[in-house]
Amino acid sequence: MLEHAQRQFAQHGYAATTVEGVADTAGMSPNLVTRYFGGKDGLFLVATRVEIPVSHSFDGDPLHAGCAPGGEHRRALVPGPPA
Repeated sequence: MLEHAQRQFAQHGYAATTVEGVADTAGMSPNLVTRYFGGKDGLFLVATRVEIPVSHSFDGDPLHAGCAPGGEHRRALVPGPPA
């Protein structure tokens, strides 16, 4: 279902893509979209989610702060200017 949604959103845009169209190309019932994604908005959010790989080492770059060795990620607070 998600691959069909991704393709339709990419080809037709959000406004022209319909739950019925996505469900039809996926061979599923439109009711399943509502049940599992809450409707078109939820389907769009899940279908267009992009995962960004995170480095597992900290080399002093604030964009990588909070990445502990071994892959454990923590929320990073980037320090402000020195006092």
